[in-house]
Amino acid sequence: MALAYQTVASAASGTCNKPTGTASGDTLTAAVFGVGGTTAASLAGWTQQATTNASGFVSLTILTKIAGGSEPGSYTFAVSGGVAGATVIVRSSGGDTTAVIDGTPTTSSTATVGSSTTTSANSLLIMATVAAGDTTGTNITPDAAMTERAELVEANAA
Repeated sequence: MALAYQTVASAASGTCNKPTGTASGDTLTAAVFGVGGTTAASLAGWTQQATTNASGFVSLTILTKIAGGSEPGSYTFAVSGGVAGATVIVRSSGGDTTAVIDGTPTTSSTATVGSSTTTSANSLLIMATVAAGDTTGTNITPDAAMTERAELVEANAA
């Protein structure tokens, strides 16, 4: 079966509902945006793939997990020294459940996406961006070749 995007769930906090239709073997990819913390988000059973922090003000952590037969209705991520300001969980199916990440997650101080090349066929590219001080969402514009699945704006999160 080819890798396919399925659904997304999002919340303006560290607690996010399980994406609709989650089944055993699905890949869950969470982007957790922290405010005021300097340590990456974490949750037992999830694997941290990448994290970045902007001077202790905002952080972004990418975590993955393969769904089991009995997943909870929601997940609560913790950010040490701060609060989880927003969470997005993407559900995909048909992917490699052993090597969930194809390539190397990268972090940057800019939200510009250049060309991306995956190392295997049927890969799903996920971009997660956080902008400090942006209360309108206007600072984040996806590339025309990408489909935006979720956008959360957390005004006055600090």
